[in-house]
Amino acid sequence: MPIEEKVDFKEYAENYDKYRTADLELFKLAIDRLKIDKTMRILDFGCGTGNYLKAFQEKGYNNLFGLDQSDYMCKIASEKTNATIKKGSHLYIPYEDDFFGAIIIVDVIHFIDETHSLLKSLHRVCKKNGRLFVATQSHSQLESRIYSKYFPSITKIDKLRHPDIINLIAVTESNGFSLLAVDNYLSDVDFLIDENYFNLIKNKSFYILGLVPDDEFNEGIEKFQNDMRNGSFYAKFPGRTLITLEKK
Repeated sequence: MPIEEKVDFKEYAENYDKYRTADLELFKLAIDRLKIDKTMRILDFGCGTGNYLKAFQEKGYNNLFGLDQSDYMCKIASEKTNATIKKGSHLYIPYEDDFFGAIIIVDVIHFIDETHSLLKSLHRVCKKNGRLFVATQSHSQLESRIYSKYFPSITKIDKLRHPDIINLIAVTESNGFSLLAVDNYLSDVDFLIDENYFNLIKNKSFYILGLVPDDEFNEGIEKFQNDMRNGSFYAKFPGRTLITLEKK
């Protein structure tokens, strides 16, 4: 059985929506890098429950579109935003050629097995000189995540899922995009590990936690609770890698 089949997507969607929020600083960077104006059609590829679409909406952007392959995610995103939400994937983006002026992909690229097919599809629906903003993590950033301490198999699993940054950039360029910038976002910054963050872990609000063997997960949660017995503590945020591209 493929390891992904362990995840209950209905439960994951509900937990995701309950515990996860948009990173508003990253959101501001996306707006800046994409040079977005209020008339532009914006696609959130892999929109999940619509957190970033909601952030766009609250800033007055109206031409918003979301795409996700999960029925549960699409339903929640449709209920919480006025964006046009459709089901689709890297193999099927149900829009005409040259439709979007800006596309964001935040913490999604590692869900796609065929990055070449993804970039080919995105190139088709992106306007000439339109921009693509990808937020992901490098392999070194994966290694430095706090929960890797408690669930050792996570790093190995996620390195297989996350494309190497250099290889990812090469794929984008081979599919008609030009690299504009690579930013190292908030790496090695202190952040608070508190009860709220622990609840994210305990409720498996990060997809990767659903792939951890049950015995390892239970043992890791116990260690995490022991580390929190004296209250909150600080850890280093691993950061993200932000890649900005433009359609040639």
